[in-house]
Amino acid sequence: MAKTKDQWREILKVTVALEVAKTERDAYFTRLEEMRAQLAAVTARAERAEERLAETTRMLFDLGRDAVTQRPQSTATEVMVEGRSVLRLSRPVGMDTARNLHWSQG
Repeated sequence: MAKTKDQWREILKVTVALEVAKTERDAYFTRLEEMRAQLAAVTARAERAEERLAETTRMLFDLGRDAVTQRPQSTATEVMVEGRSVLRLSRPVGMDTARNLHWSQG
């Protein structure tokens, strides 16, 4: 059975269309793999950020709790000296007693 010219033309069109579809499919699979790799990288980054956020939240909670449970170590009061308003620091942090204070006499 001999095929006519039109039948061969149709077969050629279908073959070309099939090759185009295969090429596009391969391109989509390649793009899909690239996107999967990007997703994995972004997911890992998000997990690290979430861990850092949890660590920071715990640290801030501890700092807040410590600030509430400890008595104030220093206080600042406003006093007038020679007609000027000056802040006076009482019980500075890190200074246990007054003898630890070393003022220059200059």
